[in-house]
Amino acid sequence: MIMYGDFLEWAMLRSADNEKMAQKLITYKPLAKWFAMEYSKRCNEFKTAFKPYLNKNIDASTRMNFFSEMTESIFKIYPSALMNEFIKELKKEKLKV
Repeated sequence: MIMYGDFLEWAMLRSADNEKMAQKLITYKPLAKWFAMEYSKRCNEFKTAFKPYLNKNIDASTRMNFFSEMTESIFKIYPSALMNEFIKELKKEKLKV
């Protein structure tokens, strides 16, 4: 569930808080697949980095903060090729209307 919230947040950032554009972004399958793959990489990095602390008494809030730090780098990525394809699709869609 966290991934979908983060994907929506990422889409809102990339669509300048335009909700309709964000909806189109999150339903564009190539971007959704890309985001899921990138998110999965960061989850695996989190698991590896957190492994030494598994037997420690660390509360859920601290774990979540650490996880957020590991995954926040995805917000800095702009997948140019995919976004260009997305824009082309939008232009085609507008021509059909």
